[in-house]
Amino acid sequence: MSTSRRTTPLAVTLSLTISLLLGLLLVILSSLKVGRSLPYIGLVLPDLYHDLGIAFFVSASVAGLFEIYRSNRHEMESMKDVIDFAMSDKITGEVWQEVQELMEAKKVIRRNVRLRLEFVAQAGTQLHESVLKVEHEYDLYSLRKKRFKEHVRHELDYQFRNDQINVPRWEAAIVHPREAKAGPMRPDLVSRNLDIEVSLPPRNDDTGVFVRTERLELCHLPGSYNLYTPEFMKGLHVSIVGCPKDIGIEVWVRPHGSSEALLDEDRTWSYQQLLFPGQGIEIKFITGLNPGSPNSQPRVIAQG
Repeated sequence: MSTSRRTTPLAVTLSLTISLLLGLLLVILSSLKVGRSLPYIGLVLPDLYHDLGIAFFVSASVAGLFEIYRSNRHEMESMKDVIDFAMSDKITGEVWQEVQELMEAKKVIRRNVRLRLEFVAQAGTQLHESVLKVEHEYDLYSLRKKRFKEHVRHELDYQFRNDQINVPRWEAAIVHPREAKAGPMRPDLVSRNLDIEVSLPPRNDDTGVFVRTERLELCHLPGSYNLYTPEFMKGLHVSIVGCPKDIGIEVWVRPHGSSEALLDEDRTWSYQQLLFPGQGIEIKFITGLNPGSPNSQPRVIAQG
């Protein structure tokens, strides 16, 4: 097999060279009017030389372009085979195939994701409850080469409800730029699902669509708040405002993450690694800590 891979390009090169030389020779014979003096065919022979020469030039050009395409395609397939072989040494072929299908199915990535959680005092809640204002914004970028329309979907934590104060509920959804889908807009406060259609430019355009949602949800203390992404996500920043002083905070990357501690800068925690669809973060609100002790201060742990 290795011998044929070496001889095939040489054979193609010789064929293209011969075609070009024949084409050049026939064009020269045509310009010199060779064979013009021959009876019967002398009148058409120079034109025949010319047409055949052009035909050889065209065939050499088409064959050359085809060979470039074939060579590039072969190189890409070889690279794919190498990657498949390397990955099969780490995980099973079945798992690697499903990972490839996941990557092929996903068309967008969320970048510069900013999640702001604010504890809001609200009458009508029980002692172990608090209203949490969630501001979630990010830039949505395409992973495809062509422009296409995509649906931005978000869902309320509908399993925790308090009908007396009407939570959970959407407060606002904003999409920018305007030509993608008009904003600001107020979604249906009754619906637990938010669905907005946006138009994304191709990935080489390097232009994203800004998305921002605001919602009020019910939070339990002690308890947790979970954010899982259905898309690829890169560059996560979490900030928490108004947290009770006797509450400790842990932020976990789920289901797997780096063993390194996330950056903590003035009640803002950052995670710069790529999160795959299905991954996310869990923010734990922990009670029973002594105010002022080291364990009562907000901290961030990445699950490893």
